Amino acid sequence: MKKITGIIFCLIVTSNVFAKSVAGNITNSDTGSVFVGILPTYLDWFDDFIGGTVVSGNIGDKGWNSEISGADAAVLITSGETNSPGLYYVGTGSTATGRVSLFPSITNPTYSNIKIAGLDNIIMRISIGTLSSAPEEYIVRFGFGDVTSADFVDGVYFEYDRTTSVNWQYCTASGSTRTKTTSSVAVSAAYHKLQIRVSSAKDTVEYYVDGVSLGKITTNIPTDYTTIMLQYLKTVGSTGLYFNIDYVRYYNSTPR
Repeated sequence: MKKITGIIFCLIVTSNVFAKSVAGNITNSDTGSVFVGILPTYLDWFDDFIGGTVVSGNIGDKGWNSEISGADAAVLITSGETNSPGLYYVGTGSTATGRVSLFPSITNPTYSNIKIAGLDNIIMRISIGTLSSAPEEYIVRFGFGDVTSADFVDGVYFEYDRTTSVNWQYCTASGSTRTKTTSSVAVSAAYHKLQIRVSSAKDTVEYYVDGVSLGKITTNIPTDYTTIMLQYLKTVGSTGLYFNIDYVRYYNSTPR
């Protein structure tokens, strides 16, 4: 935090630090912006999955919806772990084309409500239980998207499709025209933090795994609506596969 003379108080709000001087000016130490008189409001949406049920529309703290297809495919509450009290299990079931998608606050992703904006950030902590293999194949997509059962028409997201690569791919989609880049980071069956950051000009998207950048994309950044989407599509096999979700945070440091 930068030193500011004449401080009366310091208010910490999520990732941003604001300081108010005697004159009444408020400074955001993340950006250096100064706001006169009134503390601005920032977007900061967080779900730690401590509460809720397994019923669509009431999943997690924020009331996520689910779209589920296939025998035994399910969203379940699972036991918490140290520093992770809220965990949900998302499983594809035993059907070869079983699938589950999670998306918050809407009844159908056709009514997506998020337009990608400059300084958008989304970070999620996810554990993939079993890696995809020739007998048991699946595809996962995590990030912003608009389709529950196929690749996104508009989106900014991570993808794991072993038939393409054993490494994470980072992707954009705009009107079904997609940019996909294969990273050098292999997908592993453990908890990882996946993060997507949009530049202030909304002309670049950068992708991170556990704080390490995978790379950037500057093409096919969508202008149409999306939503937060966690998508798990089984493609081959009859063994139930799953991932666990610990938390999702979506925020933007642009004042409103």
